[in-house]
Amino acid sequence: MKPLLKNVFGKPSSAICLVCFLTLTAACGDDETGATLENNSDVRPDIEVPDTPNPVNNTTIAPPNNSTGECTGCLQGETCRTGLTSDACGADGLACVACETGQICSEGTCVDDAPTNNPPNNTSGCNSMTCDGCCDANGMCQTGTSATSCGANGEACAVCEVGGCVEGVCSTGTACGPDNCDGCCDNIGICQTGDNNNACGTGGLACDSCGDGSCEAGMCVAPPCAETCDGCCMGEVCVDNTTAAQCGISGEACFACTGEESCMGDGTCGIQNFWKITILSAVVDYWWDDTFSSVDPYVYAELEYPTGTYIWGETTTKWDNNFPIWSETVLEDIPEEAFANGILLEMWDEDTLSSDFICSWYYTVTPPLAEGIVETDCPDDPWTTIRWSIEKM
Repeated sequence: MKPLLKNVFGKPSSAICLVCFLTLTAACGDDETGATLENNSDVRPDIEVPDTPNPVNNTTIAPPNNSTGECTGCLQGETCRTGLTSDACGADGLACVACETGQICSEGTCVDDAPTNNPPNNTSGCNSMTCDGCCDANGMCQTGTSATSCGANGEACAVCEVGGCVEGVCSTGTACGPDNCDGCCDNIGICQTGDNNNACGTGGLACDSCGDGSCEAGMCVAPPCAETCDGCCMGEVCVDNTTAAQCGISGEACFACTGEESCMGDGTCGIQNFWKITILSAVVDYWWDDTFSSVDPYVYAELEYPTGTYIWGETTTKWDNNFPIWSETVLEDIPEEAFANGILLEMWDEDTLSSDFICSWYYTVTPPLAEGIVETDCPDDPWTTIRWSIEKM
C-alpha cells in the first residue's frame, strides 16, 4: 500500500501517515478476503491517480498533489520536473537523468523503445508482426516485390529508382540481365560467373542451385544414380519400388528375377513366403480380477513394414476369464519383409468406459523365419503368460 500512497501524496508526514492508517483500517475492517489497497479501486474511490502528463507539453510543471512541498517527479537543479520525459526522467525527488539514444522514459525509468516499423499514417496495424512484405503510406501491407513498393518485414515500402526489387531489396545499378551478364543473375540482381553449384547458369538468366548435383558449363547435372538411389538403377533412373522385373538395392543395376521368385527386401531374388500369426491362449494373473468378476482379456498384434506402414489385428474378448483360449488368427498374408521391425503383442482388459493395459511383449525376428509355437511370460508379471504361433500360409 505504501507505494500507491506515496505516488499520490509524496512523502507523508507522521500525522498524515496516522490519518492514512486509520482510514485504511476503517476501510479494511475485518474483511477475511485478504484484499489489499493496490489495484482495488472499490476500496478507496476517493483516491484518484492522475493520468500520465503529456511529455511534450509538460516539461517543467511540478507534479500534482504535491501538498508536502516535496517533488514526486525528479529534480533538475532545484526545479521539480514531471520525470516523464526522455531528457529529464526520474521519480521520488531524485536527480533527473537523460535517457540514452533508443530509450524512452516510462514511469520515471529509462527503458528501450520498441520499434514499430510502421510507415506514416499507419492506422491499419501494418508492422513486422502483421506484414511479411512492406507497409505503404496508407498503412496497407504490400507484397514488397514491386519496384514501386519494395520492402520486407513490415518496413516502409521503398521505390526502386534503378533496377528492380529482389526479395524486398532494391537492386543497385543497371538491372542484371542478358544484355550485361554472361553468367547468371542471383536473387539480388548481381551477375555471377554461373559455374558455381549454388549459382549455376548462363545468358543472364536467373541462377539455379544444383543441390546434390554439380554445375557443368552453366547447367546443373544430376549426380550418378548409384550415389543417391536406395533401390536399383535403370541407367541413370532410380527405381525405388523394386519388383521381380526390376530388382536390386543400394544403387546397383536392376536385374530380373526368374520363375516364381520375387524381389526380396534385401534386394535379392527368392521365393516369397507368406505367414500368419495366431493367438492361442493365455493365463492372466488373478491380481487382474475385477471387483465383481474375472478379467475380460483380448490381445492386440502389430507389425511395421520397412516403409513405415503398420498392419494390425486383435482377438475377440473373453469375458470373465483368467484362462482365455482363442485360437484366433489375427494377422495373415504377411510377407517376410514385414517382420523386419519385430512383432508387438499387447493384452488388454476390456471395460465399459476404457480398456486397462495388462502387458506387452516385443519379439525381434532374425531371418529366415521358422514355423512354431511361442510361449512367453509377461516381462513385468511372471504370473501372466501368452501363447501364440507363426505359420506359413
